[in-house]
Amino acid sequence: MAAERPKEMAGVIVQKLVKDTSAEEMVARLGRAPRGVHVSIGIPKEVAFTEADWILAYNLAKLGLVAVLALAALL
Repeated sequence: MAAERPKEMAGVIVQKLVKDTSAEEMVARLGRAPRGVHVSIGIPKEVAFTEADWILAYNLAKLGLVAVLALAALL
């Protein structure tokens, strides 16, 4: 009995260091042939996570403000 092959076409997401810059890389297989073509795309982490980092900082600032107002209301 042969093992079933996974049906996903995109596979591995890795993190690597390129010229002192950390990058996220995704490797995708094109086609279903065992020795098919693979495509690799890399994006610097700073570019990939800039907006998410900004949103996190903004939400933490709002949470801090609410905490200060709650503590002030208790006094």
